[in-house]
Amino acid sequence: MNNISSRSWGFILPAEWPNVDDILKLVTELSVKHYYILHDSDFDIETGELKKAHYHVIMSFKTPRKLRTITNYFSAYEQFKPNSFERIRNITGAKRYLIHLDDGDKHRYDVSEVVTNDRNLADMLIDNASRLEKRDMMVQAYRNPPATLEEFIELHNPLFVNMNGYQTLIATRHLMYDYERLRRNGSLTNPPPQHIVRGDGKAK
Repeated sequence: MNNISSRSWGFILPAEWPNVDDILKLVTELSVKHYYILHDSDFDIETGELKKAHYHVIMSFKTPRKLRTITNYFSAYEQFKPNSFERIRNITGAKRYLIHLDDGDKHRYDVSEVVTNDRNLADMLIDNASRLEKRDMMVQAYRNPPATLEEFIELHNPLFVNMNGYQTLIATRHLMYDYERLRRNGSLTNPPPQHIVRGDGKAK
């Protein structure tokens, strides 16, 4: 069993343990990508009683780690046993479970409660419904343009999330052009071609 290996491992950490902070600090130091969240609003489905607060922890590494290696990492804490650690086969599913994204009968946690060094986690945990809502919001911006250009651009904010500065500039320019066409006659056309201006002020 100690020979089982995986790039990602997870475990549940009782919040009542006296060395919780030290363990979580070790997690951040050992793993390439770490994720943990305090579950303090979970209820037992059968009894309706509030469960004891606990952390769900995920550790990811560049290369696979054997179970005995993971166990050795935490050997200073006698509360841990070999079966305390779980090999994670579906890392996406494990991340989604952190906030109970797919578990409608459980308390839904906010993604902001997850402590991680993964900058892409929040976007990855946006469920399909939210993505569709954002898409529809942008479509409605064209069908029923708001009163101001600022509001029109604000409705397209989801487009800018992963853009660099140059892409943001170009996208904003296109939106400004689209809004002006909508304001004038409600029709949309392709934005005008970009012109390179010579030193004499004449377009090439």
